[in-house]
Amino acid sequence: MDALLHRSSRVLAGLFFSVGMTHSNAASFDCTKASTQVEYAICGNPTLSALDEQLSRTYRQALAQDPQVRSRQLAWLRGPREQCSANVVCLTAAYQQQLDALNGVSSSVPAAAPVAAPVAAPVIAPTAPAMAADNPIPILFDPKYFYNVQGLLSESAWRDPQAKLFGKPVLQWDDADFEYLKYRLEQQKMAELQEARNWYAQRNLQNDPTQDSTYRLRTEAMQKVIDGIPRFKYWIAQANGEQRARRQAQQLQAQAEQQATLAREQAQAVALQEQRQQTQLRQESQARGQWLLWTGLLLAAILGGFVWHRFIRHRCPSCKSLNFDCTGHKEMDRFKGRIKVHEKNSRGTNTRFMSTTFVINRYDYECAECDHAWSEKRKEELGA
Repeated sequence: MDALLHRSSRVLAGLFFSVGMTHSNAASFDCTKASTQVEYAICGNPTLSALDEQLSRTYRQALAQDPQVRSRQLAWLRGPREQCSANVVCLTAAYQQQLDALNGVSSSVPAAAPVAAPVAAPVIAPTAPAMAADNPIPILFDPKYFYNVQGLLSESAWRDPQAKLFGKPVLQWDDADFEYLKYRLEQQKMAELQEARNWYAQRNLQNDPTQDSTYRLRTEAMQKVIDGIPRFKYWIAQANGEQRARRQAQQLQAQAEQQATLAREQAQAVALQEQRQQTQLRQESQARGQWLLWTGLLLAAILGGFVWHRFIRHRCPSCKSLNFDCTGHKEMDRFKGRIKVHEKNSRGTNTRFMSTTFVINRYDYECAECDHAWSEKRKEELGA
């Protein structure tokens, strides 16, 4: 409570001595020395800064008419304004109510026209970025994970294809995911500050909550993550690029292997076609050879018949006529000999020699055309 009164007195002093001073943020106090969530909210919001400056002027006018305004202003600082914390909407309403209250005190004395507050669009409290319904990050997000971020800040943590953060592979994190991460970390930093402030308030300590070691360690770790988001995005882009290059190389290798397989299959098909053609050519050649063989045999038979008929067959030695008669024959000699006999049985063909009797016969012929007579001797098997 004493710390709160001390800060309230400092703010009132700022309200007293802000006349004629020019600040870049237009608040009634030096924003470079802001230490509470209320002060941070005022310095970060142009509308609240203008209301704070206007309240400072109205407070001085009312204080000149009624010294009791000071105690009521202190009560307002400790009560409604402090309770709003960093809620911009709540602070805006509290400032408007206090301005109305102070204007009621100073309405009896003509006052200088208040300086118009700079026109600024109303600032809306930051809201969580929109996320896809199937995105697991909002469901699994745990701010305590960032109390120790040494492993998370390394490059390997954001280049590992197997690594996941809050249920989503790190290589699939996009700008929306990082915006949500930044939003949640900023919210957690404010929650850590409020937790530290409550801890000191419960123990009636006047220490600065922002100097609390636990608060500083946690918020510094979260800030490192926020500051490292550009690096994280760069590492993810590099890893995705390398993965794309590997996939393209694998696709090219697969295409090369497929083309090699296709070339082998085509070569095998060509070789098979050539083999079939060679087989067909051999068959055709064999067929031609057989045809030529049978043709040759036929021609040879015809030629042999012609030679036998023309030169070998019995004819008259004088006129070569075939019109002759056998006028008689006589056995001239007889002797023993052997002949080769081929016998067929169940095992095949058996060849053996057997004894027989041969005779030499003399045949007498007489030509009917020229009356020429001649004789011929023949060796014949007896009884054949």
